[in-house]
Amino acid sequence: QFSPENCAITRICGCYVDGDKEKKMEFKDKLIYARAVLKYSQTKMAEELGVSYATINRWENGNNAPSKTMIVLFENYCKKHGITFER
Repeated sequence: QFSPENCAITRICGCYVDGDKEKKMEFKDKLIYARAVLKYSQTKMAEELGVSYATINRWENGNNAPSKTMIVLFENYCKKHGITFER
C-alpha cells in the first residue's frame, strides 16, 4: 500500500528526486500521492472523480492517460482538499 511515509518518490513541491535529478511529477504519481494523503482507495477516488475503479487503476499504472478536462477536474479537486503540486 502506498503512503507518503514509505514512498520511494520524495515529494518536493510537486517534484520528486530520482538520484540527483529533480523531475516533475507525472499525473499517475499525483493521483497516487493524492489518494495517499486523503487515505482513499482506488474505488473511493473513482467515486469522488466520477470515473470507474478501472480508470483510476489504468491511470495509476500508466496504461491510459486522462483527458485534459479530467486533469483540470482532478487538479481542482486536489486544491479543494488542500493538495497542491506547484512549486
